[in-house]
Amino acid sequence: MDNVVGIDGTEFKIYVNNKLTKQSCMISYDWSNSNIVGYNFSPTENGDSALKVLNLIEKYAKNKNQKMIV
Repeated sequence: MDNVVGIDGTEFKIYVNNKLTKQSCMISYDWSNSNIVGYNFSPTENGDSALKVLNLIEKYAKNKNQKMIV
């Protein structure tokens, strides 16, 4: 059976050196196994962040010898 992987994103507002900053987080998760597959933090929400998460999904699938449906 193929595993289904979801991708979601959120933005955190945190203080670093008493300055409010924003960090975007993209996270992917394996719904079948209830595992976090990968994540990436970035100061901006961009395609590079998504590509990094997709690469983590590919590595996870290869390690588990599974097909992943994103």
